[in-house]
Amino acid sequence: APIFYQGKLLDADERAQTNITNKINEFESRLSLGQEVPSEQLIWRDANNINTTFTSRVDMLMWLQGLAVAISERGTAAYAWSWAKKAEVLSATTLEEIDTVTLA
Repeated sequence: APIFYQGKLLDADERAQTNITNKINEFESRLSLGQEVPSEQLIWRDANNINTTFTSRVDMLMWLQGLAVAISERGTAAYAWSWAKKAEVLSATTLEEIDTVTLA
């Protein structure tokens, strides 16, 4: 599902995550190699197909790293929620107790 990050709705599916990781790796590699990023590549398209441009590689890299962290945190929160719900179901000993488990 898309994620809302810094005022923008951004794709966060598997392909988007791969693209984010690849761009972070590219920028870090360019830094190590002393290569600049062409200004026309300092752009990211959101889930609504609106482009965001960045003034520097550092700004874009920090933004992408923050986006990667936000996506990861959301995934961890989803796992924690599912583990808690599973524990509620497993601890139930009657059908009535299972019926009280909510998915909200």
